[in-house]
Amino acid sequence: MALWPFILVKNLATKESQVIIHHEKIHIRQQLEMFVLPFYIVYLSFYLYYRIKGNPHMQAYLRIPFEREAYCEESNFDYLDKRKFWAWRYYIRN
Repeated sequence: MALWPFILVKNLATKESQVIIHHEKIHIRQQLEMFVLPFYIVYLSFYLYYRIKGNPHMQAYLRIPFEREAYCEESNFDYLDKRKFWAWRYYIRN
């Protein structure tokens, strides 16, 4: 879990997973470019929107554009070097 400026992990296996850590680094970048607090407001708003539309918890979570970007790019370790500002916008879908 990324809570700027920290990445919180449950166990050593998670800490040693480059993919998971990179996923969380993408979230840190998203948080920074949105000045942290607005990120959490927008994140929660997307989640609630998808829940209200009838999606179960996990499906609503996976539809959040911040998560879509992080999951799509978590194995692309060069991604943050070439990532465009507010790139998460390209992952918004209804």
